[in-house]
Amino acid sequence: MVRVGLVRFRVVSVAVALLLSVAWSAGTPARTEGGLRTILLGDSFAIGMAPMFGADKTVAMIGGSVRYRWESAPDIDRGTRVVVVLGTNDSVEVGPEAAANYGYRVREIARKLADRAREVVWVGPPCILPGHPMIDDEHLRELSAVQREAVVGLGKSNLRWISLRDLTERDGSCAEDDRTEDQIHFTAAGYARMVRAVRQAAGMRAR
Repeated sequence: MVRVGLVRFRVVSVAVALLLSVAWSAGTPARTEGGLRTILLGDSFAIGMAPMFGADKTVAMIGGSVRYRWESAPDIDRGTRVVVVLGTNDSVEVGPEAAANYGYRVREIARKLADRAREVVWVGPPCILPGHPMIDDEHLRELSAVQREAVVGLGKSNLRWISLRDLTERDGSCAEDDRTEDQIHFTAAGYARMVRAVRQAAGMRAR
């Protein structure tokens, strides 16, 4: 059985120090997929996806962003597939004037992970419903484009980028399907839909 523990880190955001919860799970599955172990890294969306994803290891942080040194995560080698789920919290921490620096940081993480792992799949953020007090969806959309350009622009054959926005928009508007009351996160059905899409993009077996 996979064991899950909680560790707490204190990190500093642009305006205020936030206490973040870090969810960690590790286990030894009966067999790897395609000969690769899978490591899931990221923010609260990764935490929501983790129970259904079936990764060998999950390191995910509520409030997680590119400020955390994901490229230094342990146990990544040529026998691993890494799935990174990041971006939503970056839209709160990174203003339009800092887009170039943001792109540099994304490239740094993606490049170093791709240099270590056999495969890396970077999963961009979903859309956010209107009226959220902290996250502006148009800014998130713009930052997602920077993120995509940074990852795809590296031109690495073992590095891919997919967007959760494509799963959460309908006719150009953010869909309310499977959302929780906070307008950001998803129900179990929503996370299950994301897991299926991400696993398919990563070339993993359907669950």
